[in-house]
Amino acid sequence: MRRSRLLALLGVLAAPLSAAAWLGCSSSSSPGDVADAGTNTDTSIADTATGADVVPTDTAPPDNEIVSCANYCARVAANCTGDAAQYVDLPTCLAMCKTLPLGESRDTAGNTVACRMYHAGALAKQAPGFHCAHAGPYGGTVCGARCGAFCGLAAAQCPTAFAGDAGTCDASCGVAFDYTPDAAETPQAPTTGDTLNCREYHLEQAFIDPATHCAHIGRAPAADSGITFPCR
Repeated sequence: MRRSRLLALLGVLAAPLSAAAWLGCSSSSSPGDVADAGTNTDTSIADTATGADVVPTDTAPPDNEIVSCANYCARVAANCTGDAAQYVDLPTCLAMCKTLPLGESRDTAGNTVACRMYHAGALAKQAPGFHCAHAGPYGGTVCGARCGAFCGLAAAQCPTAFAGDAGTCDASCGVAFDYTPDAAETPQAPTTGDTLNCREYHLEQAFIDPATHCAHIGRAPAADSGITFPCR
């Protein structure tokens, strides 16, 4: 009888200890779960950050080719074709290039051959409709302002074209005539109209036939052999 009572008492005392032990095991597993969750979260953030680091497509790799008219003209002839063409032919490109400052190989802007060569490379391959204008003789406002490039080339090839005008080329360009975005700007057009675009066309032609085309680029262009005034 006394033995039965003793066993019952021991059972009552052991119950709280078992509950405490169970609670202890449960609480010890929780920190492990939290740590695992934290590790997964950190990995996810790192992966997201890496995935978001996308290289822009409108970039060019380092250019190690020597800056020269030969290299520039070969590049622009290869990458700027069709509607994006900038020169009538290779000899014309070489002739116009010789009047431009070479610049430095790191040039990405400014009226230099180096700048034009940069834009005629990988960038022209990616987006010829945009970058070939920068690679052309008049710079497309990136490799020189159009008027500045035009007047420099005009002074080299047609030094008397603005001699009889009311002002020099620099004073006339952008005032008496200006670039028209809606007009073409190619080696083939426009051939008429009182715009800088028309004069750009005839100036490039002047590097082939100066006797005919230098007269068409001035502030008040002269008539051609057909008694018309191309850029008026």
